[in-house]
Amino acid sequence: MQRTGDQLAAVLAGLAERGTAVTAGPLPALVPIWPASDTAGNTPGWGVPGAPGSAGTSMMYPVRRLTELLNRATTPDDIVEAAQWSVMAPFGARALALVTVDQGHLWVLGHSGASSGTVRRLHGARTDAESPVTDALHGLPHFPAASGAPAAGSGRTVGEPRAEAHLPLPGSLRVGDLAAGEQRTVVGVCCLSFPGPRTFPTEERAVLGMVAQSLGAAVERGELSSKQREVAQCLQRTLLPPRLPEVPRLTTAARYWPTTATSKVGGDWYDVIPLPGERMALVVGDVEGHSMESAAVLGQVRSAVATYASEDHPPASSSAATCGVPGRRAPSSTTGCTPGGCRTCPIRSSSSPPKW
Repeated sequence: MQRTGDQLAAVLAGLAERGTAVTAGPLPALVPIWPASDTAGNTPGWGVPGAPGSAGTSMMYPVRRLTELLNRATTPDDIVEAAQWSVMAPFGARALALVTVDQGHLWVLGHSGASSGTVRRLHGARTDAESPVTDALHGLPHFPAASGAPAAGSGRTVGEPRAEAHLPLPGSLRVGDLAAGEQRTVVGVCCLSFPGPRTFPTEERAVLGMVAQSLGAAVERGELSSKQREVAQCLQRTLLPPRLPEVPRLTTAARYWPTTATSKVGGDWYDVIPLPGERMALVVGDVEGHSMESAAVLGQVRSAVATYASEDHPPASSSAATCGVPGRRAPSSTTGCTPGGCRTCPIRSSSSPPKW
C-alpha cells in the first residue's frame, strides 16, 4: 500500500507540473489495512503508516460504504449483507447478528459468520432476562469481555475468550441527544463477536455508534415496509372470493396473477355473482395505481357492484350507480368495472359507453 501510494504521488506530481488539474473524488481512496499478524489484545490497524490523517479517513470509509449499501437495501438479507461487508470485515468480527424486539421477546432478524450459537441463545429470548443484549436495549452500547473473560449470560465458557460488542440500534421516530437526557427509541441490537480479546478505543466506539445509527434506520424502514406489505396483502385477499360459486351447466375458474412482484397488492379483483333465472354476473375490477388506498376504494366498489348486481340491475345501471364511489372516496383514483351476463353477454365498462 505504501509503495502504491508513493507511485501515485509521483504521477500526480507530474500532472501538476504539466498544469493538469487534479480534483478529489466524492469518496476517499484510502481503505482499512488489516494486519496479517495476530492482533489479540490490540486494536486492528487503520490507515497508511506515515500518512497523517489516514487513520480517520480509513475508519470513515466503512461508514460511507454502509450508508451507500443500506440506501439500496430492501430486505433483511440486504441489511445483513451490507453489515457483513462494512462492519464485520473492517473490524475483524467473526460473527454478526441483528436482533429486533417484538412483544417482549428478542427475534434474530439476520446473522452472518460463526453465529449459530448466538442465534440459538437469543432467538425467542425474553427481554426481561439479564444479558448484555437486553442491557443494550436501554440505549447504551455494551462491550463485555474486552479483557477476555466471558460476560454473564453470554453462554460461553472460560476456555473461549473473545470480545463482544452489543450496539443499540436507534430508530428515527425519536432520535434524541443522550447527553441532554432525551430518550431514543431502540428498535434492535447489533451483536458482534470477535475471535479473541481486544480493546475498543474511543475512535472505534464512535465509528461503531455511527454504524449502529445507520443500521437502526434501515431496520426500522424494513419493519415498517414489512408491516405495510402484510396489511396490504391481507386487504387484497379480502377483495378476492375464497372460492367461486357453483353455477348449473357452467364451469368457472379464475387465477389472480400479478404481472410483477411489485403489483401483488393494489385493489384488482374479480367475482362471480349468481342471478335469478340461472344467470350469473362476471365482474372484474381494475384500479389505476397500486396502494392500500387503491385497495380500500376498490373494496367499496366491489361491495356496491355486488349489491346492485344481486338485485338484478342491468350491467349499465349497476356500473353507472357505482362509478361515482371512487370519486367520493378518493378523487385521485381511477377504476374500471366490467360486469357481464351469461345469456346475452352484455358488457359495461365504467370508463366507456356500454357495448352490446
